[in-house]
Amino acid sequence: MMTFDVYPKEGKTFSLKCTALTIAGGGVDLRNSDSGHPEHGFLPLSRIAAIIPRQSVMTQETKTRFLVYLAGRESFSFFADAFSSENDKVTFQMRQNDSSGRCEELTPVEDVYVDLSEVVAIFPSSMETPSE
Repeated sequence: MMTFDVYPKEGKTFSLKCTALTIAGGGVDLRNSDSGHPEHGFLPLSRIAAIIPRQSVMTQETKTRFLVYLAGRESFSFFADAFSSENDKVTFQMRQNDSSGRCEELTPVEDVYVDLSEVVAIFPSSMETPSE
């Protein structure tokens, strides 16, 4: 089961746990099959600025920390190798290495949603300057 932080366009950030998250059409289907009986939830994308999975400490130690600033909201961090922005959303990417350790390609990180229209800025934390 994974924990996700949900950043609505209005209102407070909240967290949820589920075993599967599917982004399709105009919403996010949430499924939880660990409880012995199927559970289902739904989030309309029109009301969501971002949905971010909590990441392992190992991922945090080996990837670049990107800072994401949303319009009128608090910022959050996401650890990845790269990101791209297209089709009205942000896609974070991880490097996939072959058996010799060489990078084969960047692949999208699953279960992440960031509405590009809500983004004020995304940049590596190394570019951040202390506030005065």
